[in-house]
Amino acid sequence: MVRISAGFMAIALSATYTHVAYAAGPDAGPCSSPNKSQNFAGVEKADANQKHGVAGTIQGQDLHMCTSPTLFELSSSFAWVALGDGGSSGDVIIQLGIGKCRDGSNTSCGDAMRIFYAWGYDQSAPGCQGSSSHRVPYPIFLSGYNGAAHNYKIYHQSNQYRFFVDATQKTFVAESNVCWTPTRAWWFSETWDNGDALGGSVGDPLSTTLTNYANAENGGFFWTSLAGSCRFNPAAPYHCVVTTGTSFNVWTER
Repeated sequence: MVRISAGFMAIALSATYTHVAYAAGPDAGPCSSPNKSQNFAGVEKADANQKHGVAGTIQGQDLHMCTSPTLFELSSSFAWVALGDGGSSGDVIIQLGIGKCRDGSNTSCGDAMRIFYAWGYDQSAPGCQGSSSHRVPYPIFLSGYNGAAHNYKIYHQSNQYRFFVDATQKTFVAESNVCWTPTRAWWFSETWDNGDALGGSVGDPLSTTLTNYANAENGGFFWTSLAGSCRFNPAAPYHCVVTTGTSFNVWTER
C-alpha cells in the first residue's frame, strides 16, 4: 500500500473540475414500479483491517432518473463513497455523495442534483444487538451542487465520523451513534427504480477517481489497488469497469 502524503492530499482535496457534457445517450427509461427496486455498481476495499475513512473524487455530472413517474414513485440516481460492515443489512452504512431522488416521505429529495449524506444501523450488526431502534439511511440534504467534480471523504477523527467535501467539513455523526464496526470502504452508484440511470451514459460514463481509505482513527489514507471487475456489477443495461488502480466508470446503456 502507498500512503498518501499530506501535501498531495491538500492539492487533491482542493481541486475541482468543470464537467464537459457529451451527447446524451438513452441511459434513463420509463419508471417501472412505485416500489423500490435498488441497483448498485461499484468497488470495495475489504481486508483484515477495520476501515476508518473513505474518499474519492466523483466526476461532475447531471444524473438521470426514470421518466413518466407515478404519483408515489420511488426513484433515484446517486454516486457515493461509504463505510459499511459487509455482513449485515444494507442499512448498516455511512455514506456521502451526489444525486437526486423522488420520495414523497423525504423532503431532502428533489429533481435537482444535490450533495447528500446518510447513515444507519439495525440490530443485525455486531455491536448493535442491544439497540431498541432501527435507523434507515435515508438521504439527507447536505448542500447544493455546482456540477463540478469534488472529493468526498468520510473520516473517523477524534470520536466523530466527519463528512468532507474537498477540504471543508460539512457535518459529522458522533462515534457514540455508530454501534457497528466498519470493515469495508465502498465506492458505488445506486438507483431505486429499474428505469433510473445507474451512473452516466454509454457516451459519458460517470467516473470516480482517486479512491483511498484509512485503516485507523485519525490515521493516514492509502490508495486503493483496484484490479479486475467491479465488486458490485449488475446485469445489463448497467455496466461498471475498473479503469485504473484508483478509478472506475459506471454507465447505463438501454
